[in-house]
Amino acid sequence: KYKKMSTNNDDEAHFQNGHLLEENKLDELVSYENTNKNIEDISTLDQLINNVENIQKIKLSHNKISDITQFLPFLNLVYLDLGHNSLEKIKNMSALQNLEILILSNNNIKSIGFSFVALKKLQHLDLGFNLLEVNDGSLIKTLKFNPELISLVLSGNIDYNFETCKYICLEYLHKLDFLDTVQLIDHKKNKVKISSAY
Repeated sequence: KYKKMSTNNDDEAHFQNGHLLEENKLDELVSYENTNKNIEDISTLDQLINNVENIQKIKLSHNKISDITQFLPFLNLVYLDLGHNSLEKIKNMSALQNLEILILSNNNIKSIGFSFVALKKLQHLDLGFNLLEVNDGSLIKTLKFNPELISLVLSGNIDYNFETCKYICLEYLHKLDFLDTVQLIDHKKNKVKISSAY
């Protein structure tokens, strides 16, 4: 299978079985995707490790990654998809201050603590289908430190109830437009109309 990689100048670099076919594009690599490969540790992914300063997008869903801290050196990361992996703990992610989209759905995450507090540019956060307790509001309240958050996915967690989470979100996440792909309209007046996002 070929993996298409985005580059700074809109050229394309292709990989076959994880090997770079166009070596001259390596320094320009800004996006990396490798799914369904049973990857546990990114240290074996030379294309990724050799481009720490350039990489802006990483998609490694459907692997076996259990340690999110190995992504902290990617300071220019804007998009990170680690859905369908083996994550259980989320540690302080303050190094990733440029992150706008974070997908951590379908893992085994039990708590996020204050891991995302420094992510001031975060706009979309997907924590769906984990082992989080969300109805008590403590998780949602920590997200008030993410002022640009407009989309949040929490469905599929232990005690998830849309109505309960919706009202907590409306109280603490003033810029939020979508909760689990459902658009919250007119929420600043606290009169909520629901319409499908798709």
